[in-house]
Amino acid sequence: MRLKGFQFGDFVLDLQAHELRSSGRAIKLERIAMKLLILLVENRGKPVSREFIAAQLWGNAAYLESEHSLNTAINKLRRVLKEDRDAPRFIQSIAGEGYRFIAEVRVEEALREDVSRRPQHAAGSGTALGEGLISLSIRALRSRALKATRRTIASLAVLPFSNLSPRAERDGLADGITDELIGALVRQTPVRVVSRNSVMQFQGTRTTLPRIAKRLHVDAVIEGTVVHAGDRVRISAQMIDPRRSVPLRSNVYDRRRSNLSEVQREVTRDITCQIAARIDPTAD
Repeated sequence: MRLKGFQFGDFVLDLQAHELRSSGRAIKLERIAMKLLILLVENRGKPVSREFIAAQLWGNAAYLESEHSLNTAINKLRRVLKEDRDAPRFIQSIAGEGYRFIAEVRVEEALREDVSRRPQHAAGSGTALGEGLISLSIRALRSRALKATRRTIASLAVLPFSNLSPRAERDGLADGITDELIGALVRQTPVRVVSRNSVMQFQGTRTTLPRIAKRLHVDAVIEGTVVHAGDRVRISAQMIDPRRSVPLRSNVYDRRRSNLSEVQREVTRDITCQIAARIDPTAD
């Protein structure tokens, strides 16, 4: 089954229906606030900068104009989640940086709440609208980042991919992708790639990306997550400009778990080819 959503506290975030529910009741949430919530939950436990959020939701060029909109969206989420800003259970403010989703999150393979009373066409429309908006956002970010990526990247680091699955479902896929991706980038791109030993010191830490990049002397950082849900595995990866904390490349893979070795090879090959093409114009 496909990854359908996340559960935290009394809430269920349904990715398929693009809907937030509490005790089986749908909660009205505007498009930007919904996308912001999904972004924070998918990056749970990690600091997410305001610049990164603005780039994901509105595009890099709109950052200054989006400041008020971001504050508005955060306030709406806190109201919906019945959040006390001084003692947050879900969204923590990080002074000078951004936000972190701090609640314990359970990955939902199959949402158990009763949604039979919701019209089928509405659920379908919500799914199509949500997937379409996310797809358009990613394509727009890739287009804007293309020239900057080719011009500035001479070195990069692949941070250890995080396995966000329940402990019982953890395996070596996250480590395998990290290791294979480092090796592939060394062989197939002209950039300097930081060794695995050097990046492992940051595994599980809360060091910010700008500080990591400064310590490793790199122009870009690749990070990702792995989530197992039933017979599916969802892998997210993104290349980030650490100086501005904005994404240069973003990919999501939803695959069956029947052959994890093949999944690892496919994901590594795809990410390497895309990054190589962005770094070296002759690779297009």
